[in-house]
Amino acid sequence: MNKFAKRITSAVCSALVAASVIFTTPFKIERKQANAVSNATIYVETAKELDYIKGRPNEATQYYNAPPCDWCAMFVHLTAYRCGLGNKIPKLAYCDNQYYTDDGYAMEGYRSYYEARGQFLPASEWILPEVGDLIVFETSYPGDGKADHIGIVINVDSYLGLIYTIEGNGPGDQVVYKSYPYYDTAIIGYCKTNLDADSVTVTPAPPVAPPVAPPVTTPATPSEPAGPELPSFDATATSWVVTSESGCNLKNAPDGDKLGIISTGTILRSDPSKNKGEWIFVKAAVTENGAILDGYIHFTSVTPEDNKAPVTTTVVTTASTTETTTTTTAAASAETTTLSVTTTVSTSVETVPVSPAPQNPTNTATHYVSSLIGANGRTMPEFDDNNIARIIDTDTYLIINYYQNGFANCTIANTGEMYFIHTSTISELPPSGDAYTECARANYYVSSDCGVNLRARGDYNGDIICILDTWQSLSVLTSPNELGFVYVEFTFGDGVVHNGYVHINHITAY
Repeated sequence: MNKFAKRITSAVCSALVAASVIFTTPFKIERKQANAVSNATIYVETAKELDYIKGRPNEATQYYNAPPCDWCAMFVHLTAYRCGLGNKIPKLAYCDNQYYTDDGYAMEGYRSYYEARGQFLPASEWILPEVGDLIVFETSYPGDGKADHIGIVINVDSYLGLIYTIEGNGPGDQVVYKSYPYYDTAIIGYCKTNLDADSVTVTPAPPVAPPVAPPVTTPATPSEPAGPELPSFDATATSWVVTSESGCNLKNAPDGDKLGIISTGTILRSDPSKNKGEWIFVKAAVTENGAILDGYIHFTSVTPEDNKAPVTTTVVTTASTTETTTTTTAAASAETTTLSVTTTVSTSVETVPVSPAPQNPTNTATHYVSSLIGANGRTMPEFDDNNIARIIDTDTYLIINYYQNGFANCTIANTGEMYFIHTSTISELPPSGDAYTECARANYYVSSDCGVNLRARGDYNGDIICILDTWQSLSVLTSPNELGFVYVEFTFGDGVVHNGYVHINHITAY
């Protein structure tokens, strides 16, 4: 809705809405066993029961005694009122405090209400809302930084970074269900409703007693302030492995820009002297688009790499007629040797880390190239055109040796050639050994009611090429990568073959 239309609508609605907010007394519905189900669940389920509301006027505008007008904010409180939670969510008619009456009075909205109480979280890549929270958007263009739409969070997928909502006054002037990636620029932030807390009402402070003169005391000597407490992780480790299931963000500084995503299982080398609090400095990290960069990662996404870092072995002998020396390596047990020496020697020897043991000791094919355009056989587990040794044909049988940095070290069956192949282009063989599996060869269609984004890369940062309509037929060429994207092929009816990435959640097999 453009700004001119907002002003016209708001001017008509303001007087009636203000009177309604002041004089309407909420009716609390009796709920048996209220403690058996969380308030957030009750709130969300009630919102779903009201998803039939549409048009103007409707139950929301009538509840506010308002003429036909925008009603997304009204839907938020009507839902709370219907399930007996009207005392926990205020009755407001605006998303932001964006409307001022002729006498200069600011009509408070949901964003300003929760900001004043410290319960508003600005959108950030580190923050996800909870079920039952309110989500506010800026949908106008050009933007003015104010919220002009609001919805209710009904589910959160923390693995994929998706936020699912129910919203009044959606497209078609009706209640709609939507999903947004956490980084959607239309999201301004989240109102923390705290529905399952004892109360969200601010209790007035008791009257303050007249001041009393404090007793005269000798001030204590100030103590040295304690430094910031470091998080509980091995800040001296120099070798790490990414253990987060969704990979981890690489940033140019702890509070700086994101440089890229590092895949799960990637081995990283760090410089502990450059660590900053909870942030670990890593060197030469390979991002999802193949860039090799230095940067910072958060310690919660990684784990010290055990049994892979170089092991230092020290041999010590002292002046005596006989000595017993113990040598320890990562792969060998302690050995005892009797030596005859007359001097003292101290030596440090760095042993080479043991390569990952093959995961398939029987050397039988367990995977195959499932991409219909073949797969790149690389000499290193990195996205670099200079290390592509050959193109491996579709349906080639593979023996997996180990995984590194999102790649599989594979031996080609019957030839013994060994290459690194990205995991998004290979799949497991079915029990029958037939490479033409239903998963890789099935025809799909776009099943999302709002279509699906076709992206240039298999991640959320890939450029959106276009939006594919519901029911568009697709041929899936690869298995889902670690973020759930598949490479597809299709035609628009113009006879030209198009390719790109879509998310597996928005398509279905015929």
